[in-house]
Amino acid sequence: MINQCSQQLLAIPGVPYAAAEALVAAGLRAQITAQQLLALAYEHYEWVGVWADAFAAAGVPLQEWAAGIPADLRGLCCCMDIFAPDDSDEDAAEHVQVQDLTPAHATDLLAITLSVAASRKAADNDHLMNPLGCDALTNIVQMYGDPAYTTILSTTAVEALLRLAVQLHSRNPNELLASAWLIIFDSLVKLPAAAQLTNAAVVELAQHAVQSLGDNAAMCGGQMLRMLAGRQLSAEQLEALLSLLQRPTENITAALCQGRCMPGRSTVIKWLASQPGAAAAAARLGLTAADVGHRAAAALLFGSEAAGAADGLWEVSSSESDSDDEFDGDE
Repeated sequence: MINQCSQQLLAIPGVPYAAAEALVAAGLRAQITAQQLLALAYEHYEWVGVWADAFAAAGVPLQEWAAGIPADLRGLCCCMDIFAPDDSDEDAAEHVQVQDLTPAHATDLLAITLSVAASRKAADNDHLMNPLGCDALTNIVQMYGDPAYTTILSTTAVEALLRLAVQLHSRNPNELLASAWLIIFDSLVKLPAAAQLTNAAVVELAQHAVQSLGDNAAMCGGQMLRMLAGRQLSAEQLEALLSLLQRPTENITAALCQGRCMPGRSTVIKWLASQPGAAAAAARLGLTAADVGHRAAAALLFGSEAAGAADGLWEVSSSESDSDDEFDGDE
């Protein structure tokens, strides 16, 4: 009876692992297709790892739930360590064959490994006791730092992966993935194809990143903002970024006013303030020197007198803001 509605059950997003485990124990069997796996990965659902974990934990044979999934995708879905297989390993077919990668397949593999790692719950945080979680982290760190995957990606693929990373990061997932976010964002923003992203796309992604509740949000947001270095923003794009100062959080302040991720060890806010039309954009938003949090930037936007008057109101003093002892990104 339960298997008559198996596909409907699999299509439900956000199913708790305990529920999936109970249904599998009760006899649920259903084939997961590669199309389902990829579609749900790109839609940021936490579904990806739940059913695979439940089937694998129950010892359900692969042919009963993953017969149609390509071997390398199946290996990632099951959180196998997909690197450096032993020649005698009976699961060697599950490992990724780097020499056979196409740009589209590389993008899919990167999306799957990110979604699977992000779907780990609090109970999976202790990766020393959880081999599935440990292998998920191993895969994500190695794949996002491996040129065999990342250098063949198109601009469209990089944008899709950045959007996926920002969405998953904003959910503040398990502690296991916390240490990997900086590696993921740093790897993606440094790709050759990332330089071809439009200003509008980067500004939108950066806005979401710095407002995230995820781990290391300020530094991850700073890495996104670094992609704008050397570009000239439109009035609308300047307003979008300066508007973040209207509702500042600790992460927003750190990303814009403290982290030095722009060329010349400049803060983002100082770089923004130097853009043509920045003062007019700040005026349209109704910002004041007190909102800026950086003396040099405030002077560019509102004049030296206004900046000096607001200096004492900032949590980070102008002497700290203008020093060179903090740097959160590569030049």
